[in-house]
Amino acid sequence: MLGGKLRLRQVTRLVEDGHQTHVLTSRRDIPAIEVAFRMFERWAQENFFKYLREEYALDALADYGVVAADPAREVPNPKRAEMTAKLEAARAEFDRLTAEYGAEAFINPEKARPTMRGFKIAQSGCYAAD
Repeated sequence: MLGGKLRLRQVTRLVEDGHQTHVLTSRRDIPAIEVAFRMFERWAQENFFKYLREEYALDALADYGVVAADPAREVPNPKRAEMTAKLEAARAEFDRLTAEYGAEAFINPEKARPTMRGFKIAQSGCYAAD
């Protein structure tokens, strides 16, 4: 197709301090300013990814290797929060019933006579008549 000849063009960027950057390209269909812009944008991206590789181990993030889980790591059980809430509700109900029972026992008129008769009278609603 090219007959053994490769035609390239050189785009050179000159900075005020005298530094020159040369870019070789085979693209003749785009202006020189766009060639320079594309190359320097690419270099900025390459520098960014180089920084990520060096500072944040970017290559390790895309690794398909398997790392064994730490058996000493504690993992919270999602059902535990639900069960803890139910247990706290049951304890609150128990405390409420205990307080209610204590208040009833405190105002019971039979408490003044701690005898078997007082016990039987107080418990008369619990047993069937003999």
